[in-house]
Amino acid sequence: MNFDRPRSLRRAAKLPATFGLILAVLSLAGCEPLLGGATTKFDKVGQGEAPVVIGPPVRDNYTPMNEALACLAHQIEVSNKPHLTIAVDDIKDYTGQYNINQGDAITQGGSLMVMSALGKLGGTVNVADRFNTDVAQMELSFMNQRELGDGQTHVVGAGHDAKQVPWIPYYGGSIIGSQYYITGG
Repeated sequence: MNFDRPRSLRRAAKLPATFGLILAVLSLAGCEPLLGGATTKFDKVGQGEAPVVIGPPVRDNYTPMNEALACLAHQIEVSNKPHLTIAVDDIKDYTGQYNINQGDAITQGGSLMVMSALGKLGGTVNVADRFNTDVAQMELSFMNQRELGDGQTHVVGAGHDAKQVPWIPYYGGSIIGSQYYITGG
């Protein structure tokens, strides 16, 4: 009498390994263009450097608002007023509308869209990025550890380029000189 596992159970035990092998082969097939396929372009950027993969060129992102933003930039420029500094914070959808299959009802990239639109105004406004708060968090940590200055004036540079630089206090989350602060909510 044979007490081994039935043949169908042995086949079922091999199924995950076979499926894993097929999945690995298919996922590596996606790397084929990087391995020198017909559509891959390589270029040496500098002498003695390894060639790098060349992708599509960067293009201007045209939107229907381009003309309106160009007009606004012109109006700001001819007004002869000082350039604005505008801080853009993380703009989120706080309506709470979320579907497990479709995600958020409203895009979560609002701050990036605002920064892009302000960037299309050219040099007429200065955009202060508050979307990525890593630097602010680091400064806040330094402030808490009393590592952001001693309140004294310091000489920066050497020789005829030396300048007296006053210490400026840091107020967490603020941007010195900004007139507007855009946030969501």
